[in-house]
Amino acid sequence: MDLEYIGAKFYSKSDLSIGWNLEKAEKIINAFDETNMEYKINNILEMYNVCLLFDSEVRLKSWSKEYYRKLTLVADSFRPIIGRFFSDIDYSCIKNFYPEISIHYKDSFWDVFEAYKIYKNISSKEFKSLLEIFNVPLYIILEHKDIVQYYNNEISDYMKQSKSSAEILISYHLASKERNHKTCYIPSVLQTNQRIEIIEKYIDREDANPNYLFLLSKSRGTKEFPISDKIRLKSKRRHERIVEKFFESGTGFSFGAIVGFSNNNEVIDFSHEDELHPKIIYSRLWLEENLDNPTLLNNFIYLFGYVDHFFRSTFPSNKNHLGTFERLAGVKGNREYEIGASFSFKEMISNMQIRSYYYELHKLGKKLENIFKWFFEEYLNKEFKAEGFSLLIPSSESSFLEKMRTMCSELDSILRQFMIFVNNGELDMELIEISRNSPLIEDIPSFFVKKYGYIVDTELLNISYLLFSDQSELAYVESKKEYNNFADLIKNENMLFSDFFEYQVLSLNWLKDKNIIYEDNHGYIHLRMETVRILEDFYNNDVICISYYKNCDLLDELITNKKIIFESTLFSKPEQDYLNYILNDRQFDNGPAIRNKYLHGNNTQRIEEHESDYYQLLKIFALIIIKINEEFCLKDDLTNNDNL
Repeated sequence: MDLEYIGAKFYSKSDLSIGWNLEKAEKIINAFDETNMEYKINNILEMYNVCLLFDSEVRLKSWSKEYYRKLTLVADSFRPIIGRFFSDIDYSCIKNFYPEISIHYKDSFWDVFEAYKIYKNISSKEFKSLLEIFNVPLYIILEHKDIVQYYNNEISDYMKQSKSSAEILISYHLASKERNHKTCYIPSVLQTNQRIEIIEKYIDREDANPNYLFLLSKSRGTKEFPISDKIRLKSKRRHERIVEKFFESGTGFSFGAIVGFSNNNEVIDFSHEDELHPKIIYSRLWLEENLDNPTLLNNFIYLFGYVDHFFRSTFPSNKNHLGTFERLAGVKGNREYEIGASFSFKEMISNMQIRSYYYELHKLGKKLENIFKWFFEEYLNKEFKAEGFSLLIPSSESSFLEKMRTMCSELDSILRQFMIFVNNGELDMELIEISRNSPLIEDIPSFFVKKYGYIVDTELLNISYLLFSDQSELAYVESKKEYNNFADLIKNENMLFSDFFEYQVLSLNWLKDKNIIYEDNHGYIHLRMETVRILEDFYNNDVICISYYKNCDLLDELITNKKIIFESTLFSKPEQDYLNYILNDRQFDNGPAIRNKYLHGNNTQRIEEHESDYYQLLKIFALIIIKINEEFCLKDDLTNNDNL
């Protein structure tokens, strides 16, 4: 075995790799020679992981009970071998074999170091030497409570020197934790003032991560980790300088994430190695080869994901996607657009996409505003004979404040033009000119009477809750904890009524009476998928796109029985709410209201905010173009089909 060896490894019972790691373990067990007494460190660490795999009590479906029992007996025989190997381990032994440990098993060694109490054979001085000689990653050590407690002073000293200490401390004290995150233990002797000193030094470092700086600048800190106003301000200024430098380099925009363009061959390169700042890098080479206007607009759909496969915007917040804490925490106003971490993350990414895209196109001699103008004034006329649409764009010399005021006015104009075209079949310029009131987002019509559907039937909404909510009484089954809701459980497991608690059976019987679930000849529960698909679509999106449900008798029946109502609008209700949140304060009090503040002259005087608002507005224009184009395409398809 060498440093690159990737043997059997246990991560967790729910980890997707457990199946093929069990297959590896099976081969290791079947090749085991009990007469062999010569084992190297990687052999031992692999045996240790095999034991963990079988301790999980997960087994492959292809294994019979008897075969699984035999494999388990052999795996159990590994334990005394592991124990004997580590019984006499001392500093010299570790110093000799540590460089040989496979990268795959570095963390396993420290697991064993703790589990077999090897630390009792290693002095404080020797432990400190091991950390420094082999530059042991700090985060691996801090995952082991007993090791941290035993070498409290040594690890504290190590943290004062380590470059990763500040980010670990910030994450430990200030960052939100995922459900399955690994617990980190900070040495108790590392005093509060010492932790703050580490943070202050970090802020001045050239390689300080802007995401951690941003987190510091917005945090009030805790009693154990107080963040002073001075630190917040220093972090804020440092973060702003890094962002400015980042823009100057032309590589992208970092604001809790990194989005940009580089000379890579992959059209999209997505990396989520660091949960605090995922990277989304697009191919500059691909962009340079595809500079035609239709493709540049399609990039908002297929590269940036502004809409889903039914052309619903991915921007809106969805209350069903809020976490339990997000749903319960805080005091929410009755005029508040309800948002959570998922929405904030999407907003951050989409805003960085449009900003990076704008800069990249500018470097390639393309002006995004000109592309928008082309769509309305040339494309719609050429492709759909929709004459008369016009878009006034600001000059390149205009300030961002001037650009905002021009484009906010033009946003109203474009929506009014589309409204008049739908209602009259053509554009009457005098009608546009005489119109005084700004069109309401929810009043912009669609060509189609049944464009969007909304479930209003209480019974169907209750069924949806039971099927898809992680708070549903059917979501939890003792032996199947890894599923978030009842529907996922039934789709993936063979479940009997007897597998559920007595109190859950009442709801199961109700779903059965409503013809949502049924039992097969073996008693296994199944979903009536035709109904479930419609309910799940609405639960996840708050709207059903009726135009894309072809020949669906069930949907027609639900509409006829008024369990689903339909509307004829350009934007769905979730899209209307989102646009009202972004553009005005008529419906929500907690939005940026970028349209209102520029048209009414109560905008900030900060140029950087004008710029940020402008990219947000361009993002809204891109969405409007996608939605209008969808309308014309669907109308064109319907016309062509009628002529067949």
